[in-house]
Amino acid sequence: PEQQKRLETIGLARFEQMPRAAMGVQFAPFDSRSNGVEITAPIDRFDAKRVLEPGDIIQKIGGLFITRQDQLRIAIISHEPGDEVELQLLRAGEQLTVTLFLGHRAALEEQNRALRGGQNNRNWSGTDSIDAATLQAAWKIRNERVLAANLASDPSSHIDSGLSRAQW
Repeated sequence: PEQQKRLETIGLARFEQMPRAAMGVQFAPFDSRSNGVEITAPIDRFDAKRVLEPGDIIQKIGGLFITRQDQLRIAIISHEPGDEVELQLLRAGEQLTVTLFLGHRAALEEQNRALRGGQNNRNWSGTDSIDAATLQAAWKIRNERVLAANLASDPSSHIDSGLSRAQW
């Protein structure tokens, strides 16, 4: 347990320093729906522009149910730029499953700044604006996803100490 805790602490510290992913979408302001998150516009130079349309309602990302914007942000942040994600969404009343590649959050920040004439949007202050609770939630999702993928590919992939039960 102590070693596991140390590894988790090191992993979280490393994760905090990694580049962040971004989907490249604008959310509907004050979205009060309970069946997903509405997209008002996909942003140029992101794969979302190819895949998503204004009015799409994202209900799942990578198998995770999404009902609020913060849940979607956490799920996105749990990925690396360039990751391909599967989305389940509602478009004009029809259920769809699509895949898209996540972009770089830094590119989203740069594009946002350009749109504002070099000034930050009051709702965006860059990568450092991600609070500790959001990062920890994203880290938890990432760990669960990676562990599930590792176990699915090789269920015997546990670490073998090389000691028998009697030696322990």
